[in-house]
Amino acid sequence: MQQKKHSLKSFVILAVSLIYLQPCFSQSEKPQKWEVGADLLSLFDKNQLPDYSIFASRKLGENGYSMRARFGIDAYTYQLGLPVARIINDEQRKDFSFMIGVEKLISDPKSKTKFYTAIDLAYAPYRTDKQFTGSENSDNYGFYSEINRNRSYYINFSIGIRQSITTKLSLRLESALSYKHKAFDQTTYWIELDPNNILPPKNELMDMAENNNYKGSFKYAENYLRLVPFSQFLITYDL
Repeated sequence: MQQKKHSLKSFVILAVSLIYLQPCFSQSEKPQKWEVGADLLSLFDKNQLPDYSIFASRKLGENGYSMRARFGIDAYTYQLGLPVARIINDEQRKDFSFMIGVEKLISDPKSKTKFYTAIDLAYAPYRTDKQFTGSENSDNYGFYSEINRNRSYYINFSIGIRQSITTKLSLRLESALSYKHKAFDQTTYWIELDPNNILPPKNELMDMAENNNYKGSFKYAENYLRLVPFSQFLITYDL
């Protein structure tokens, strides 16, 4: 719920800014080659890519082709510390994505409603780090660390519709046939500690766990093909 509030706030700020700035650009006689926008699917928690992302497209001449790209990033940190009980619960996530592709207009370029096809390549890795130091009961005080790495590669074949709201503002909605390769690996560390001793830094605890053979790892990879009815939903602005 907190993430959705942040996404809604970002969307409102972007939308108001674009509407406010529209008169500043409307005087120009230059043909519009650039289109920039932001994701709306984060408002519904349905996006494949990180919530905070920027979309950009540039026309390639007058033949209906455009180059396009999308960059996204997201991160959060959660930490709960109870010094009296010597319990520390720490979780971090870093999310990144990059997409690049080509689209082709397949309808009248002068129409307010335009249809197009596109092909995109995307790379979207993320990493989560979880650490827990403490005890679930009085007999088991120790350190546990879990590192998860996920690397995803996409090829999307899309069909989309672009609806003009004003002369510069538009909405884009796409559906895609998506091929995805996902590689996942997890590394865990665990070591028992004496609650009466000074707690070493996290890196030293991980080295202690590895030296005492309390390190584990798990890996897997998968490939799948699926239809994504709403792969992108964007609000965009012509520059």
